[in-house]
Amino acid sequence: MQTTWLYALGLAALIAAVSFVYRLNFRRARAREAELLRLVEERTSQLQQANDHLQRLSYMDALTSIPNRRHFEEILEMEWRRALRVKAPMTLMMIDVDYFKGYNDAFGHRAGDACLTRVAQALDAAAPRAGDLVARYGGDEFAAILAGTDAAGAKDVGERLRAVVESLGIELSGTDRRVVTISVGAAAGVPGEIASSEALLGAADQALYQAKHEGRNRVCVSGVV
Repeated sequence: MQTTWLYALGLAALIAAVSFVYRLNFRRARAREAELLRLVEERTSQLQQANDHLQRLSYMDALTSIPNRRHFEEILEMEWRRALRVKAPMTLMMIDVDYFKGYNDAFGHRAGDACLTRVAQALDAAAPRAGDLVARYGGDEFAAILAGTDAAGAKDVGERLRAVVESLGIELSGTDRRVVTISVGAAAGVPGEIASSEALLGAADQALYQAKHEGRNRVCVSGVV
């Protein structure tokens, strides 16, 4: 009888020990699984952040840190479709830095890069609405999209951009102008009444040509084309 009791007691102890080890191993496995999940989630988040950063870089101009031409063209397509759907006006702008070649010749390309960066940042800050976008189009040329903006609004924004660049007071040598300025050509209209975004952009380019022809440091606006 005593042997049976001892056997039962031993068996119970063994079962308890096995159960304890099982629970311990189970908890350790769950802890390892949780840690692995945490590490996977952390790594996934890091990769997503890195991908987002790379995507942002692909849309930004490396010199000026404002949107580049690629991003401008993508946003233009989106805003064109939206304006066409709701029959809203929009404005496109083409912007040139006046006499920039003379600035580069006088001060060198490093100073020229610094000048473009200052101009770009000033333009970007002067168009703060969510529906506005200023981008570097190429060289010393910038472009802007103003959603929901008609010709009168384009004139006001263009004058604000012109004034803010002039107020930077960047010295300009080799010309009869004292500081760096910009010429702005804008075209406004309602998609649907205008054949295409390319037509509106072409009209803005023609308005820019007119602003430069009339003496620079000015804004010319084309209405519906």
